[in-house]
Amino acid sequence: MDKRIGILLAGGTGSRLLPLTATVNKHFLPVFDKPMINYSLSLLMLGGISNIVVVCRDQDLHSFQAYLGDGSHLGLTLSFAIQTSTLGIPDAMLAATRAFGYPVTVVLGDNFLAGGNLRQVLIERNKNLDECQIFTCRVNQPEKFGVVSRNSNREIDRILEKPSNPSSDEAVVGLYNFPEDWFERCQMLEPSARGELEIVDLINSYLVEGGLVCTEFGRGYSWLDMGSPETLFTASSFVETTQRVQGRPIGLLPEISIANGWISRFDLLEMAKLPMFRAFRSYLTKLGDEYDAKR
Repeated sequence: MDKRIGILLAGGTGSRLLPLTATVNKHFLPVFDKPMINYSLSLLMLGGISNIVVVCRDQDLHSFQAYLGDGSHLGLTLSFAIQTSTLGIPDAMLAATRAFGYPVTVVLGDNFLAGGNLRQVLIERNKNLDECQIFTCRVNQPEKFGVVSRNSNREIDRILEKPSNPSSDEAVVGLYNFPEDWFERCQMLEPSARGELEIVDLINSYLVEGGLVCTEFGRGYSWLDMGSPETLFTASSFVETTQRVQGRPIGLLPEISIANGWISRFDLLEMAKLPMFRAFRSYLTKLGDEYDAKR
């Protein structure tokens, strides 16, 4: 995945989570035992992407830098870009100037996705550098999301943004792959009636040219937009229950890094000693021992 760059969109005001976000950026709110940003960042890492741009607001930059650093301890090449306006997802993507001219994977910072053979699916899909790729899940309230409209042959004929009368319950997940021309296409978009550049318009520009691929996450996968108090609580409950039953953490970044071969056993054990990983110290130490035994 050396050519593909990840863009993690972590700007916005978090207005749906007020008053929780009155003084704290929502991406640092706890989802059980880890900050929200871990779960979206992990989606890029699980897909084998180590070159990542985090797009955030100017007033939150210090917090992101303090938490993530330059990413080198995780085997990442991390940089930061400032979102100066809140005019839609494509507008936020345009802040990631270091990614211009490269295929990108874009993930919304409040997205939670887990289950199934997620790692294998993401790695396989990320190999395709020439098409726009979207991912979908069935949801109970599709009118809150971008929705896939299909014709009688089950072919996609349109992606609709929060339709009042959705024709299906197939919602587009906040995870997108775009080929290297995404920058030029974003610049050509016109603001919608909401006054924003719409991600569905960018996706539809590929659809009309036959350059759109859709992967549906079916049973065995769980997807949540963690941008409301209800879904934030649901995600926390899911993580707590799954980790307690399986004994394996979700969104633990050093575990993904060593599995990808980005860090060594020594690096892992050194991270296990840090205060921020105190709750996972025994797990990371055991993981390091298991990794050593396999060599």
